Amino acid sequence: MQHFLFGHGDTPLALDATRRVLDELATDFITELCFEAHRAAQVAGRQKVKLEDVKFACRKSPIYLGKIEEIFGRKEIIDKAKKLVDMNDDKITKSNVMGLEEEPLGAADDDADVGSVSGVSQPGVSQKSKKSKTSVHHRESNSKMDNGFD
Repeated sequence: MQHFLFGHGDTPLALDATRRVLDELATDFITELCFEAHRAAQVAGRQKVKLEDVKFACRKSPIYLGKIEEIFGRKEIIDKAKKLVDMNDDKITKSNVMGLEEEPLGAADDDADVGSVSGVSQPGVSQKSKKSKTSVHHRESNSKMDNGFD
């Protein structure tokens, strides 16, 4: 509770009375929430409380419900990321490699045509790359004019 209080603007050493009050409030809130969730589980015919029961108990408070949704959304993202990495040897697992592969580079992504800029030739650059760069530059100029951009 001390770190929670300090994180929300209290002094580094909060008063004992402040810590006790916060502890009592938090304990009462969690107890009431668990009772409501347990009641929802009993109505559904279950002995165990599920996440849906907790959400049902928070249905009247959109702030609590939104926070629950946010936290579990983040948890799903973290779980998906953990599945990509094998925790034993830090290698990518075979089953998830397909999701990580990038698209193959096409002819427009060649590094060879970097030598020609706006029709000015550079030493060591082939005539083919000059033409492709010039035509790409010409197409981009025409599309900018069509869109009204200069």
